Amino acid sequence: MTKFLIAIVFGIASSLFGASGVFAGTEHNISGYAWSSNIGWVSFNCMNHDPASCDDSNFGVNLDSNGFITGYVWSPNIGWIQFGNLSDFPSGGGTQSTNARVSGSSVLGWARALSHSGGWDGWISLSGTGYGVGYNDGVFSGYAWGSDVIGWLLFDVQQPNLDLDPPYTGVCPDCGVMISSSGGVYFDVRSGGAGGSSIAGDSDVPHLTAPTFVWTLSNMPDATCSLSKTSSEGTEFTTVNGITESGSASGPALIGPNSYDFELACSNPSITKTVSFSVAGEFEGFSLGNAEIMRIQFLGGGSSESEPKGIFVMALGGFSEDVIVGVDTDPSASTCPAAKYSLGGSEYTEDPDTVTLSSDYSAGALFRVELAGPISGQCRVQVYGTSQGMTVTKDFIVTVQDAQPVFEEI
Repeated sequence: MTKFLIAIVFGIASSLFGASGVFAGTEHNISGYAWSSNIGWVSFNCMNHDPASCDDSNFGVNLDSNGFITGYVWSPNIGWIQFGNLSDFPSGGGTQSTNARVSGSSVLGWARALSHSGGWDGWISLSGTGYGVGYNDGVFSGYAWGSDVIGWLLFDVQQPNLDLDPPYTGVCPDCGVMISSSGGVYFDVRSGGAGGSSIAGDSDVPHLTAPTFVWTLSNMPDATCSLSKTSSEGTEFTTVNGITESGSASGPALIGPNSYDFELACSNPSITKTVSFSVAGEFEGFSLGNAEIMRIQFLGGGSSESEPKGIFVMALGGFSEDVIVGVDTDPSASTCPAAKYSLGGSEYTEDPDTVTLSSDYSAGALFRVELAGPISGQCRVQVYGTSQGMTVTKDFIVTVQDAQPVFEEI
């Protein structure tokens, strides 16, 4: 096996994660990490990562009843490494020309990195003269050899074994490759469906987000799980019982501001996973009417009396500040008469007035707009409201059509 430019391999590998044709099921019984000082961590099961990793790529390796190891492992630096279904094995001192398999207390044979090119053949020897991967009571140990690119690949990784610069912050305290006989449970809450973004740990999930709960059960054929909401505030949630396999479920829209805790609890074996996050309150502000067409009926040609247009000023999200409301016309349009308005049953005015909005979402004020005289041609009328540095406006164009001017929102 010859030397290879590591930088070239690293560049190729970053594009392979999630590539089609390299997926495996989640029912794999080997978990954990191996470690190389050249390429870093090598993951033996997508369940080692956050749940989204298994959605993007359900990879892993499995030890079958005949002792063969098959599947795919992942290195963020060199990409996919294949175990099993290989052929044309290389030779080397003490190696065995076979697919990876457990024989007694030893692991024999080969694995291969799929991104090999440029002179590196990608082969990883699991045993040879003076080195090898061992197996005892479900735990792998020792070293494999991956030429100058991978170097020594340690299978029984423990945090104290690593002297890294910068200091090791940890994937797990005891990361070695082993049979996951106790099974594994991964649980996530996402927005936008099962393939959406995880909201676990978020502090500002939008108000009325509809959550999707996603769970993966690995090597747990006898497990029964339940999904429940363990926090007391916010949207109510009906517990989902009788979960026996990987899946997902949709939940009701979440109201804020509240903190949420959801729990997936399993028995046989007993495993509990919790996801926590916070939902922000509804956006606070106020609105002016709807996006309708405004029509004003003049009572006769040249009349200064018109039918008023009603606009509802309404609080949003508990907004309870005072709002200054008013109406302006375009001063550059000489054909546009002054606009006037009234609040409720008050007298018409051309001066701004104050609306006091309640925190009750349904409370508001009816704002009636009217032109103070006849028009000809076209003019612009703007309704506005200001409060707490926020300004909301609606612009309307007024035209005469068959003696019936029409307000159209723009």
